[in-house]
Amino acid sequence: MALGREPDRPRLAVSLTAATDDLRARLMPVNLTYPLEALREACLMFPRHPGERITFEYVLLGGVNDADEQARALLRWLAPLRAREAAKVNLIPHNPVPGLPFQPPPPERVLRFQALLRAKGLPTYLRRPRGRDIFAACGMLAASSQPSA
Repeated sequence: MALGREPDRPRLAVSLTAATDDLRARLMPVNLTYPLEALREACLMFPRHPGERITFEYVLLGGVNDADEQARALLRWLAPLRAREAAKVNLIPHNPVPGLPFQPPPPERVLRFQALLRAKGLPTYLRRPRGRDIFAACGMLAASSQPSA
């Protein structure tokens, strides 16, 4: 919390990618140490400047976390932060990487997910993938540096 009190500090962005503990633990093992309830409580306690929102990064994985029910779960999880106008969401369609089992959702699924969030008044932005052509888009560089088996 000390970082939040610094006069010159970055804005907080949280990698979320799922709004249920079961799914998030499968996708992000850090959830086993810091489950969603603890994460939300920390976000609620984080000092914010007037009008400042916490950005929640949500990587959309086709057929994994992009269903309507996942959007509704995200809205429920963010409800306490939304009540304080303290949240916004960046939707990031997954960048396919050889060796990983995930694919991006179809564009219409991405737009539907965004529409469900926006319909409830949640500021939601779609991050357009850039750098795929040179294997440098979000997540691709880290995956390409992994040793091959």
